[in-house]
Amino acid sequence: MAMHQGQPPAWLPAVTAPSLAAARFAIEAAPEGGVTLLAPPWLLAGPGAGFFTALIAAIRPVRPALPRAVLFVPGPAPGIALSAILAARNLSERSGVVLDPNLASFAALSETARESGVAYLLAQPPVFDLSAKNPLSQSTKRAFERWFGAQMP
Repeated sequence: MAMHQGQPPAWLPAVTAPSLAAARFAIEAAPEGGVTLLAPPWLLAGPGAGFFTALIAAIRPVRPALPRAVLFVPGPAPGIALSAILAARNLSERSGVVLDPNLASFAALSETARESGVAYLLAQPPVFDLSAKNPLSQSTKRAFERWFGAQMP
């Protein structure tokens, strides 16, 4: 049950969550204001949107009261973007898709997102990328806390 029509409100600070360990780290380390878990283009092109939605479902019981959102960043591939929209519409978390306005299929994709109740953005928000970081290290935790503090209003 994704939400939003038209221009969505500001998104919570985003964290790339390519694995269950990274998603758990992001949820456990996030401040009370919440976090957006982001699926990068390489993850959607590889394991896919279904993998990411399964990861989101697996992490749902961790800090269930923490506000969270889910954002798919499919890159320039229309088929992957459509798959992300279809996955986002079935999530209970606030969810959205970053759509490339230069795609020939942009109008159709944005209309599909609108009809599905999925927010779409034209650009990715600032993100703390856990793709190449060890989510268990103290240095990652300190960098995350510094980054998150700088992102909060």
